[in-house]
Amino acid sequence: MTALVDIALTISIQKDQCQRQYEAERQKSSARRAADRLDTLTTKRK
Repeated sequence: MTALVDIALTISIQKDQCQRQYEAERQKSSARRAADRLDTLTTKRK
């Protein structure tokens, strides 16, 4: 694969992982949820 394809694949995988982490954190109860982690994941999603 070319370097450009490798980069696109890496970004796609990271985006999917970030989305899963965001959903998992969002589903936690508010007592267990880390607000700063949720903010970080929200920023990464954009």
